[in-house]
Amino acid sequence: MASQSKQTVPVRTGYAQGTQSRRADSDPNLDLDYQRWRDQQLECHDRAYRAWRTERVTQYDEQYKKWADSRRDKFNEEFSSWQKSQAAAGKTKSAAKKRTH
Repeated sequence: MASQSKQTVPVRTGYAQGTQSRRADSDPNLDLDYQRWRDQQLECHDRAYRAWRTERVTQYDEQYKKWADSRRDKFNEEFSSWQKSQAAAGKTKSAAKKRTH
């Protein structure tokens, strides 16, 4: 079987080849500087989106809370009913045992 040489595909980072890792190695604050710059740029462009998103998330949270509360209430009612039926069944079984002994 003939061996095939593996070719590597270069990863495109937007930086000149090899400069990204050198930058990160030389100054760990560069990532923080870039993040701050990016946040500032996005802040002016994304205010409307963030306001809309916050409103939607709040609505979803309220809807979920209502749903979760109703599910919890339904469970509690069904479980309580089941417990009562089990207790009643236990009493009748114990009463039946007493009569037979």
